[in-house]
Amino acid sequence: MIRVKIAFKNLLRHKFSSLVLVVVFLLATLALFWVFGWGNAMAQVVIDYIYGFSGDISYATNYFRQEEMGDVVAQPGIKTVSFEATVTCMLESPKKSEVITLKEMTPDNLRRLSSFIQPVAGRFPEEVDEILIPAIYQAGRFELGDRFYISTVTPGRVMNTLQYRVVGINKSPYAYVTSESMDLLLNSEEYRNFLHLTVEDKAKTRDEIDKLKMSIDNILEGKELQINSSTTVFQEMDRLGYLVELLPALKILMMIILFPLVGAVVAAIVWVHTHKRRKEIWTYLCLGWKDRKVISIITYELVFEALSGIALGLFLGYLSKIVVEKSNIWLEFGYTFAFPLRANLGLSDIFLIILFIFISLLVWLRPPIRKVIASKPFSY
Repeated sequence: MIRVKIAFKNLLRHKFSSLVLVVVFLLATLALFWVFGWGNAMAQVVIDYIYGFSGDISYATNYFRQEEMGDVVAQPGIKTVSFEATVTCMLESPKKSEVITLKEMTPDNLRRLSSFIQPVAGRFPEEVDEILIPAIYQAGRFELGDRFYISTVTPGRVMNTLQYRVVGINKSPYAYVTSESMDLLLNSEEYRNFLHLTVEDKAKTRDEIDKLKMSIDNILEGKELQINSSTTVFQEMDRLGYLVELLPALKILMMIILFPLVGAVVAAIVWVHTHKRRKEIWTYLCLGWKDRKVISIITYELVFEALSGIALGLFLGYLSKIVVEKSNIWLEFGYTFAFPLRANLGLSDIFLIILFIFISLLVWLRPPIRKVIASKPFSY
């Protein structure tokens, strides 16, 4: 108890060096918070992305009447079926003319995809002449309030053109309009060309989903409906699953990088700090204190500083997490890959961060202290 009191008084006496060490531990904790949190979040983002856009099974087909899909909905194991429209359109304006992919924004896909299509500027479309455009392809070409024309071929094989006003910009690869607007563009409330299916939990094995997909394939072929593309959650996981496994590995990589980095900074500061306090340390030794007791006092000081830095680092980490999520910040890699910046941390991650900081502390603090203790008094 006496050693703890001495250590606490020393912290107050050496405010500047204590503050520097607190900042070092704070920055290390904050860095680990975001690396661990980002790795966890991105692994979950990949899974959410797959389920959001593709579900357990999805089909892109030629146009079909929704009422004709009753036997698909009635398939054993099917939990939900969502009929949507995904249309290839020609966008024409004085600024730019190009082909874009337009999707309808339904309550169902808005619930599934809200974090991926959330506008980074403006808002979601509400009226039939409003559109949410993708920043990846439209960056620098269109601004909020701009107008352009979109043309497509309807299910009745008639070219239809509508004018739209940009009310929002998102980071997904697709443009979005309301269901009412899509009805006008397709000149039909009945026809759709995309099926998003989820299955019951008991049917979520690869074999069960493959068997269910084969059954639905036969139904669609029996209706002479052309399947342009189809996929299952397991096929998508085979394609993107490496990201789920790769991102958590960043924890190990970051700890390998930070261990010598944090250790070198801590060791250097402890060396300078103890060298300046060598008179105090030698005085303890002259009073008959053993090396172990002197090292324990300095260790207590560093433990207090580490705990303060960890607490502040975690506080700033969670605070920055809230700010980043509310700001809807995205990370972009070229023109093909963008995802929301998020951080998800569990208790095991927090424990691992604390353990890492203390292992770094205990490994790196002893050499400089022992060097000062072993040096000759008044050798300066």
